[in-house]
Amino acid sequence: FRDGLRTLGVLDKIQAHQESFRPLLCWSPTTLTADLVDSLFTIRLASPVGSNRRRAEEVVVPFWRDYLTDAEVTLSAAASSSSTAEATCSGSVRTYVSGPEVLSAEVYWALDVIEKHGFFNSCTGKSELLRLMFPGSPIASKFTCGDDKAAYLTVSVRIDVMTCIL
Repeated sequence: FRDGLRTLGVLDKIQAHQESFRPLLCWSPTTLTADLVDSLFTIRLASPVGSNRRRAEEVVVPFWRDYLTDAEVTLSAAASSSSTAEATCSGSVRTYVSGPEVLSAEVYWALDVIEKHGFFNSCTGKSELLRLMFPGSPIASKFTCGDDKAAYLTVSVRIDVMTCIL
């Protein structure tokens, strides 16, 4: 390796200017922040403007940024309190849903809309309808799966999370 660097005189320059080459050749720990991770990606929406898929894509962008912020906060809180249980759970999902039974119902609802080739905006007002139809149900009372949430659930919730809750 050294012989290769000596061939063009690079090794001599590295030895003469060690501090200048240190950032290039030596690893240094960097704290990942939500802004740093977000800057690694370029968001390009592929679907035509006005389509349901485009609307779902547009809804996901703020959720992605919220997820990054929640992950940063959750991980820093976990590091300061040395609790790893908090670090494995996404704060954004936890604050967006009422409980595992409610989340299961909402995911089933959103997947049914997709399976039947429905429109996300057809979900608007259905939460109130379910409360009227099932007044004593604790799930119906907390069910909140409108158009934005249905789009979010179908586009951004990972398959392994869905498998776990269903």
